[in-house]
Amino acid sequence: MGWSLQNNEAVLDAIAVCVSEAAEAQHLTINAAAFQNLLVHIVIALIRISNDCYVPIEDSRLQRIVATSEYRAAEDIARRIDALTSISLPQEEVAYIAIHLAGKQTIYQTPDESSLVISDEVWQVVSDMLDRVWRVFRFDFRNDLELRMNLARHIQPLSVRLRYHLKLKNPMLDDIKARYPLSFSIAVDASTVIAEAYGAPLSHDEIGYVALAFELALERSKTETVKKNILVICASGAGSARLLEYQCRREFGDYIDQIQTCDVMGLDKVDFSTIDYAFTTVPLNRELPVPVREVSCFLDPVEAERTRAVLRKEMRRPSALGADYLGRDLFFPHLACTSKVEVLVFLIARAEESRDVAPNFRELVFAREERMPTAFGNNIAMPHPLEVASRDAFVCIGLLDEPVVWGAEGEEVQAVFLAGFSFDEDGSARTFLDGFAGVLVNPQAIERLVTEQTWEAFADVLGASGIVVDGPPGSANSLT
Repeated sequence: MGWSLQNNEAVLDAIAVCVSEAAEAQHLTINAAAFQNLLVHIVIALIRISNDCYVPIEDSRLQRIVATSEYRAAEDIARRIDALTSISLPQEEVAYIAIHLAGKQTIYQTPDESSLVISDEVWQVVSDMLDRVWRVFRFDFRNDLELRMNLARHIQPLSVRLRYHLKLKNPMLDDIKARYPLSFSIAVDASTVIAEAYGAPLSHDEIGYVALAFELALERSKTETVKKNILVICASGAGSARLLEYQCRREFGDYIDQIQTCDVMGLDKVDFSTIDYAFTTVPLNRELPVPVREVSCFLDPVEAERTRAVLRKEMRRPSALGADYLGRDLFFPHLACTSKVEVLVFLIARAEESRDVAPNFRELVFAREERMPTAFGNNIAMPHPLEVASRDAFVCIGLLDEPVVWGAEGEEVQAVFLAGFSFDEDGSARTFLDGFAGVLVNPQAIERLVTEQTWEAFADVLGASGIVVDGPPGSANSLT
């Protein structure tokens, strides 16, 4: 055959027409990246076949594939390719096209089709992933149903790709690693569960897609409000109280969990331990243990907006202070280390000296690096233990005079942030790390940090992201 991938783009275009027509006939839609990968697979298969090189497949597995709807679509593609190239694809090669379709396509289905049901196997994998994230980071996504569904929908076709060693390129990978280092780090650890379940490691391309699901969950948590319980107080009668309760539900439903009503005489019977705010239509001649706002029985638009502004301000999650997790005693500029191992040994030793960490803290950090290096672009790395291994959360910072190679791919790192996650995490570290990740993805901030290498510069770039740090006066530590 006189064409190849390198010198005959017309063949790719012609095969693309075959696949597009077959997909339309079979009511399939394939995303752009998966479509390109499928074209490359078919062209390579045609080159192999023209050289009498065939890829076998187990008969039992072949028969299972032949029974699928994807195989019928693959047969349609094969017929069109045969008409185009006069090359007849054997059943095994058609089966491999079906595998690609099963792993990379989205089928427009009716609600009663069983393939929409997420299998128990996939659901358990997702549960194990979220458990792993909890053990490593103390980020609790276990009750996040939306994240569970997003991961499950992604893992169903991903499991097919892993089972048959199919590759899926991620054109957004560099951006994901650079912009979402925290989410990518979470995804790396969570993806080890997938690898264990399906017996195949995930590429960075695949991990990048998993990271997007976690990034969406993190972003969603930033915008969520903590709903409050309200007490509505009226002069007398349930009618006016119920009217005001209805108006509060209508105007402030996004900010309110429960509403109780009472009259002035019933205040002594109220359990204020479950109340956050009180709205009253009458002046009160007594103090209450919660903030009180006087309103009219009929909320006018101006009054409603003022109240909504108060609720919006009061109920937003507070920003964490970096002083709880960062300190001059864990800031080490001008390191003269020449290797990744040397950097890790130094920073781990400093963390062990000044923080209450588990006896196997060092082993857990190195075990995590063995699974996959923690360099995520932008000249940074964020190593951490394989599971929670410290009483309090912290970040130990090492800035190198010269970059070191951090992984097998030759990625260089000059700023290292060794993170420890707490056994007793209450959620504040998650808020801090969300903000801290904003510094990590800022090329200008990292460039300034590795150039100046002073505590003052570090505090300044953190302050620009709303993170406040302090520490005892004096010079920052350095490795001589």
